[in-house]
This record gives sequence, C-alpha cells and structure tokens, in this order.
Amino acid sequence: NTPIGLKLFGIGLMIVGATTLTVFFALITDAIVSIRLDRALGRLPVGLRDHIVVCGLGNVGYRVVTRLHELGMAVAATEKVEDSRSIPQVRRLGIPVIIGDARSPETLQALNVAAARCVVVATDDDAANLETALNARAQNPDIRVVMRLFDPDLAERVERAFNIPISRSVSALAAPSFAAAAVGRRVVASIAVGKRVLIAAQTHVEPGSPADGITVAQLEDGTEGRVLLVEGKAGKEWAPAPERNLAPGDVMTVVATRPGLIHMLESTEGLQVGVPATNQR
Repeated sequence: NTPIGLKLFGIGLMIVGATTLTVFFALITDAIVSIRLDRALGRLPVGLRDHIVVCGLGNVGYRVVTRLHELGMAVAATEKVEDSRSIPQVRRLGIPVIIGDARSPETLQALNVAAARCVVVATDDDAANLETALNARAQNPDIRVVMRLFDPDLAERVERAFNIPISRSVSALAAPSFAAAAVGRRVVASIAVGKRVLIAAQTHVEPGSPADGITVAQLEDGTEGRVLLVEGKAGKEWAPAPERNLAPGDVMTVVATRPGLIHMLESTEGLQVGVPATNQR
C-alpha cells in the first residue's frame, strides 16, 4: 500500500499543476483580450507623442485622417457618434479612435493632446469646434490648431480674438469651384491663400473669342490670374512665354481669383459668366 503521505503529496502536486496551468492560460487570454479591447475601444498606444489629433470623423474629418495616414503621420481621432460608419474604416487603418465628446477636457486628455503637435477640429458644429480648440489650447498652449468653421465672419473674429490663424469656411472654399463647374469648366483645385481663394481650372480658346490671336501677357493684363499651362498643336508649354500667341483650340490651365477666372472665361470662350460678388474667405 502507498503511504498516506505520498498520496497527499501527489494530490497536492496535481492541484498545484492544474492551478499553475490555469493561471498561465488566464494570463495569456487576458493579454490577448486586452490587446483586442484596446484596438476596439481605440485606446492610444503607450507613449504616443508628436501626433495629430483629429476631432470629428464626418466627411471632412475622415478624409483628413486617411490623408494624414497616407503621408505617414501619427494620428489619433475622436468621434462623438458611436455608430458612425467612418469609425470601423479608420480603425482598420490601425488608427486609434476614442468615442467621446471632443469638447470634454477628459477626452482631450485621453488623446494625449498635451503631447500632440496639432489638433484638427472638423465637426459640423461651429460652437463645438471653437470650444474644442480652446480646451486643446488650455492643455497645450503651443499646439497648432486647424479649425473648420462654416461662418466666415465667425472665422475672422476667432482669428483676431483667440489667435487661431488657420480657420477655414468650407462653404467659402467650395463656392468658387461650384461656380466654375456650373459654367462647364473643369476645376482642378481650390487653394486658400490668406483670406482669398484661388481656383485652378481649365479653359480653351474659341474661334472669334476676344482671346483669339492675343498673347498670354495680354490675357493676363489687369487680371487676377495667371496661365500655368497651354496645350496646343506644338504640345504642352508650362509657364508659357508672355509673348506666346493664343490660337483657337488651345487648352489652358489657369489659376485665378473668382473675378479673374470669370474674366478669362469671358475672354477665351466669349461666355457671359459674371455673377454677383461673394465673400471669398
């Protein structure tokens, strides 16, 4: 017969072995679940610094995040609406997303705004955007703030009062492109320069139009615009010489203010596209 002491030792060894194995698997499971939860809940990687925080994952915010990711920038984002369709797409890129109100100091702390290089505030609420920007400045006085505002007058007052020089009115940026597209021109880009918006667009010289036979310099004279490219029978000419004569069929890429583009369209195609002036901010 086996001594009772040896039996007790065997039982104890089995208990200890089973307990050790259980603890080992529990630790592994906990680590795996924690990593998956971090990814699902959008917790920031430990030590994330010098990153860009994007507040709001609407149409604008989502595109800003994906573009920054393509540029290789470290990005973190927050979105108030938990079922936003952009959140899964952003998380698939490996970008942490925190669900919360960007105006809340706690949310900004969770995004480690104090160590961020820039905050992009792109929700669809002007008041919320301003409050978020000010709270971010309170946590990091040196942070670069880029803020989306719909009201151009509010944007101008914000620049003066709070020293937030980069605020953009989406409607003011988009309006010139819509106006040019409405008259059938191919808009290449809208470029904000200070308080003005430049439009890069294509036009062509129609036979018998005012631009038929004149030079590039004559077309540009007195116009808030420049000819970047002329495509004619001889091929493409970047930054064409001022004395270059324009001919029917020439396709030009120009950059101009709204009034400048209207003048060029009227000169090259004989169109009457003048519209009332609008705020160009």
